[in-house]
Amino acid sequence: MRKRVGVIGASGYTGFEIAKLLEKRDDVELLFCNSDSAAKCKASDIFPGYNGNIAFTNYSLDEINELQPELVFLAMRDGYATATVKTLTCKLIDLSRDLRFSEQAVYGLPEINRERIRNARLVANPGCYATGCILGALPLVGKGMAERIIFDCKSGYSGAGRTTSYLNDSRHYSDNVIAYKITSHPHRAEIQKYLNFDRISFTPHVVPLFRGIMCTIHILPSKAMKGEEVYTLYSEYYKEEPFVEIVNYLPELHDVQHTNMCC
Repeated sequence: MRKRVGVIGASGYTGFEIAKLLEKRDDVELLFCNSDSAAKCKASDIFPGYNGNIAFTNYSLDEINELQPELVFLAMRDGYATATVKTLTCKLIDLSRDLRFSEQAVYGLPEINRERIRNARLVANPGCYATGCILGALPLVGKGMAERIIFDCKSGYSGAGRTTSYLNDSRHYSDNVIAYKITSHPHRAEIQKYLNFDRISFTPHVVPLFRGIMCTIHILPSKAMKGEEVYTLYSEYYKEEPFVEIVNYLPELHDVQHTNMCC
């Protein structure tokens, strides 16, 4: 029996990635891919190189309820989910920041909340930087072995979305590195909350590439540790986690781009 799933905001970068992943699954029936801006268009007309069968729809929320999906992904602007969760009757996974601090939703990082995610009606998908930073620091923080953490993070410009802005304008990011929101980025508070650790410095940057995030994490440990001790700690901590790979070399973006992996 295939799970009935839909995507709202399917023509954005994140929504379309989700739609493509769902389209490939034999256990999913992709009911709809809603897009206000691209309704009735084929995805292949908008995304060069895509040769699948996704076509964008524009159902109302009442029409979506009539389709009886079991799960809907919300890949919309901030504020949309807050106004929508009471109307849609199925399980929802929201990709915006709306629900990440809400008591109504489960924080959707499976490495810390897998069973709660399975049973929740509302799931708040983690932020991009927050995912890398939390996973990178969690083993040492969880053991109470971190004194202070410095997160130095670089992101491709797709993280700024498809709507034109300073950060995804090629006139600005080409041959450049842009630090931004160095004291006000919302992922800082998200990292602190779900690591349960406040002593951090977090600096995000946009670099001239499309996809991927590199988090260089400087953790000041509470005691001196050898490299092999750190490697063993992380390997044991994540040995049952399918989306985290612990490697004994310096990872690169090419190791994880176009995958669901963190290494």
